[in-house]
This record gives sequence, structure tokens and C-alpha cells, in this order.
Amino acid sequence: MRLPLITRSRRRSGACPAWHSLINFDLGKSVTPCSSSSSSSSSSSISSIVVVVVVLHVIVIVLVVVVVVVVVVVVVVVVVVVVVVVVHVVVIVLEVVVVVVVVVVVVVVVVVVVKVIMMMMMMMMMMMMMMMMMMMMMMMIDDTDELDYGDDNDDDDDDDDDDDDDVFLMMMMVVVEVVKLLLFADGDKGEDAMAAPTDTVL
Repeated sequence: MRLPLITRSRRRSGACPAWHSLINFDLGKSVTPCSSSSSSSSSSSISSIVVVVVVLHVIVIVLVVVVVVVVVVVVVVVVVVVVVVVVHVVVIVLEVVVVVVVVVVVVVVVVVVVKVIMMMMMMMMMMMMMMMMMMMMMMMIDDTDELDYGDDNDDDDDDDDDDDDDVFLMMMMVVVEVVKLLLFADGDKGEDAMAAPTDTVL
């Protein structure tokens, strides 16, 4: 009963049993040892393990390459999007700056034109005032000359003086109205502002 156990243990360990060697000796044949089958099985298992390891390494390398390519593509897309956004922002800022500059230039031109117009109006007013003063001085000189001539034609002189006074008042009223139209765009404000000089003249 012990012999099969020994042969089983020897088979498991890879050694040939005693009866196998005796049979081979009796037959006189040269057969391959019993360990050849076990070595072939072990070599096939090792080769299969090596193949599995190589395949796993290839899969890991492919996955790493895919991940790297995906990361590079994502980074490139993000960079392109950022560049496009920055370019749009710069274009918008430039448009705003151009609009602001144009508005400032227009405002400056309008202010300068208004100031020039006001200066011209002031010069016209000064010239009109000077003309009025000269006319008044001439009228005063005429009055003094008439007084020197005597009182021969007093009635005619009175009539002429009344006519001159009426003409002068009409001229003054026309000048005042022209000044009001030139200086004041709003009629109510112009009438309120120029009411006192008109009253004094009248």
C-alpha cells in the first residue's frame, strides 16, 4: 500500500518511479526521462505569463499615450479659446476707446465753435454800442449847433427834434430786438433779461 504513495509523490516531484526504470532497463530502450513533460508544461506556463505581461505592458503604454494625446488636445483647445476671448476683449476695448475719442473730439469742436460764435456776437454788440454812442454824440453836436444859430425858426426846429427823437427811439428798439435775438435763443428769457434796458430807453 505504500508503493503507490511513493510513486505519486515522486510523480508530483518530477522524478521517475522505480518500476518505470526497471521496465526501461528490461526493454533496453532509451526513453526520455519523466521530467521532460513537467519541464515542457512549466515552460509553456512561463511563456504564457510572459505573453500576458507583455500584452499588459503594451495596453498600459497605449493607454498612457492616449491619455497624453487627450491632455495635449485639451490644453491646445483651452489655449485657443483663451486667445480668441482675449482678442475679442481687446477689439471691444479698442472700439470703446475709439468711440470715446470721437465723442470727446466732437464735444471739443462744438465748444470751440460755440465760443467763437459768442465772441463774434460780443464783438458785434460792442460795435453796435459804439455806433449808437457815436450817433448820440452826433445828435448832441447837432443840438448844440442849432442852439448857436438862434431862435429864428423855433417851430421848425421843434418839429425836426421830435422827428429825430422818434427815429432814434425806433433805432434803439430795433437794436435791442436784434441783440435779444442774437444772444438769447429762448424768447421768454430774452424778453425778461432785456426788459429793464428797454424800459429805460423808452
